[in-house]
Amino acid sequence: MFFKLENFTNAWQKYIEDPHVAHASYSMTVLDAQTGSILFQHAKDIGLPPASSLKTITAAAALHYLGPNYTYETLLQYSGTIHPETGFLDRYIYIVGSGDPSLGDTSQWNNTQTLLIDGWTWNDIGHSYGTGHSALNWRENEFTIAVQPGSTINSPAHLGEIKNPPPRLQIRNELITSSSDGEASLYFSLDGSNIRYLRGFVSLNAPANFSLHCAVPNSALYVADELTKLLRINEIKIEQEATVDLIKTDRVILLDIHQSPPLSKLLQPFLRNSINMYGEVFIKTIAHKTQQSSLLDAPVKILSLYIKTLLNNEKLLNGMTLMDGSGLSRSNRLSTYTLTQILFQIQKEAWFNDVYYEAFPIINGLRMKSGTLMNTIAYAGYVRENSFVFSFIINNYHSENGSDMRTKIWSVLDTLK
Repeated sequence: MFFKLENFTNAWQKYIEDPHVAHASYSMTVLDAQTGSILFQHAKDIGLPPASSLKTITAAAALHYLGPNYTYETLLQYSGTIHPETGFLDRYIYIVGSGDPSLGDTSQWNNTQTLLIDGWTWNDIGHSYGTGHSALNWRENEFTIAVQPGSTINSPAHLGEIKNPPPRLQIRNELITSSSDGEASLYFSLDGSNIRYLRGFVSLNAPANFSLHCAVPNSALYVADELTKLLRINEIKIEQEATVDLIKTDRVILLDIHQSPPLSKLLQPFLRNSINMYGEVFIKTIAHKTQQSSLLDAPVKILSLYIKTLLNNEKLLNGMTLMDGSGLSRSNRLSTYTLTQILFQIQKEAWFNDVYYEAFPIINGLRMKSGTLMNTIAYAGYVRENSFVFSFIINNYHSENGSDMRTKIWSVLDTLK
């Protein structure tokens, strides 16, 4: 191993002298991946929002508690009697989920409510990255709305095709055309109605294929409604609309079982595509299997217990606050030193090389997980060529160009290659 200390120091000094980070809080820790010794640290113990770099811990916890071969089962059942003369079923068809986050093919085969996470902002909940989750998830619990700008600035924008819309959803379009890129969000109604408000700004120069990715309000009803449509397309008469029940009292008969891909495969979209819903499902699954936590406080207790068990050092939990399993909450706090210690210890696990490490995305030539919130950027990962484990977080930087800030961070990380 050869640590290019001079190159790194020069790149770091140039970065921290940038005026855009003058009032920011930032931290970085680099460990020797063989010994765990600190090669570099700056403010290693301060707690900062890890954003999606937190997913590296959730993924490891899932492998630890569930195992790489764990699969989710979704059951197709019916109650009542099928009359042989007519083929008529006089009761119900049930789809019973166990949380499979990958379910979404209409050829594949509801009994819980969607849970919101304390610490997620209302602005996030309407976006696809802030979608809820339940025992029955479908198409990653998102749908898309095509949007076209108006002809002039400040004129109303127009809705195009709504792809895979949720059932019974009414959208009130209040989008405005603007001179530059803005943010558009689907806002949930607080009165429990099916009305959702589409508010924000769409650029006058938006591309022709511009679409918004929006959160599905009720994923269990979403998949049940799709099954109903499929049956009707095949000319099977359905007398009632799909509903969601928390308790199934009928005696049921099993029709089919659908198994998800193994956890080892589910980690790839979780870490590479950074799908938040996967992380929350993994945490709830661990809580259910281990019975160590209620569903509502699962992120706090499950991840804290895993970190405590892994590191055997309660001091590393100081200053740590974890509100979810995806990193979306701005209330999360984690130090870069604790995160690198976790990544270092994980290397000893049997599933590290073939499952965990391989699930990491390759960003700018480095095997690392990124994280982004408003004015927050984080990276955490491994440099095998030079045997490094690293974590970097900056919070509250001042720049309107996030991609420019990422490039500046990469100039520092490049010296680790």
